[in-house]
Amino acid sequence: MIRRKFMAAYIVMLLFLSGCSLDGTSEKKITKKVDFEVCSYNKLPTELLKIIDEKKNIKFKVSYRNSENIYIAIGYGEHEDNELCVGINELYETNKELYVSATLYTKKGIDNSMEKDIIAKGEYSRCPYIVIKCKAVDLPVYFDVD
Repeated sequence: MIRRKFMAAYIVMLLFLSGCSLDGTSEKKITKKVDFEVCSYNKLPTELLKIIDEKKNIKFKVSYRNSENIYIAIGYGEHEDNELCVGINELYETNKELYVSATLYTKKGIDNSMEKDIIAKGEYSRCPYIVIKCKAVDLPVYFDVD
């Protein structure tokens, strides 16, 4: 009996140390960078406009798909400061998801960072948000948002 428990613990330890998992999944790997564009308010689908208008005063993360594109919207809600914007830090596809990373920036913070880590930014606002559009893929969106 003790021998079986020891053997089971040994196998689990080997799996853990070798990086394998019991369910057969592996780590996410970046398969490609994703081309995208920042969308202005007047170029958004009507359904997405309604969602943004409803949520713009609170923090939100939304993905909206149509037959050709996926729209990724990230908002940080209402603030006292009107010189805030959303910066996109990364957007790429893995074998499991579409990964997007965003951060809320002040105008001074953007100027200090010289935009070196930002690949796109939205307009300055009291209710800052950004919407980016890319070709539709059959993957869920993972939001990494500060």
